[in-house]
Amino acid sequence: MEQEQQEQQPEMSGEQAADLQRLMSAAETQENDAEKSQQVEVERIGNELMDRNAQGLSMLIDLAGPTLAQFGFPSVAVVLGHKDDSGMTRGQLLASVWAPVLTKYGVDMAELGGTYKVEITAIFVSLPIVKALRDAVMFDVSVRRAAEAAKQGPQAPKAERVRGAHQEEAAALP
Repeated sequence: MEQEQQEQQPEMSGEQAADLQRLMSAAETQENDAEKSQQVEVERIGNELMDRNAQGLSMLIDLAGPTLAQFGFPSVAVVLGHKDDSGMTRGQLLASVWAPVLTKYGVDMAELGGTYKVEITAIFVSLPIVKALRDAVMFDVSVRRAAEAAKQGPQAPKAERVRGAHQEEAAALP
C-alpha cells in the first residue's frame, strides 16, 4: 500500500526540494522570532508590573510612618526612614523585595489602588480625624475627672483615688 502512495506522488526535483527546505527553514525562523518577541513582551510587561508594585508599596510604606506616628508610634517613621549603606531607606528596601512577590502572584498595586482607591483615601483621611477625636474625648474625660476629684476634696477615700488612677491609665490606652 505504501508503494502505491509513493508511486502516486510525483517526484520532486532537486530544486523543488531545496525550495521546500528554504520555506520550512523560513517558517521555523519566523516561529522562533515570534516566540522571542512574545518572550520579550512578557518580560517587559512583568517588569512594568514589578515597577508599579514597588512604587505602590513605597507609597503605602511612606504613608504608614506618619500615620502611625499620629497614633503614638513615632518610631515607626524613624525605623522605616533609616537609610542603609546603599542609600535606600528600609521602607524602600521592603518595597523592592516584596514587589517581586506580588508580581509573582499577579497582584497589581495599580489595580488595587484603582479598585480600592476610594476606601484607601477614606482610611488615610479618617485616621488623623479619628485620632484627634480620641484625644479630644480623653481630654474631656480627664477634665471631668479632675472636676469630680476637686469636689470630693482631699478627704476622698484612698481606694477611690487609686481606682480612679487605674481607670485613667486604662482610658489612656489606645
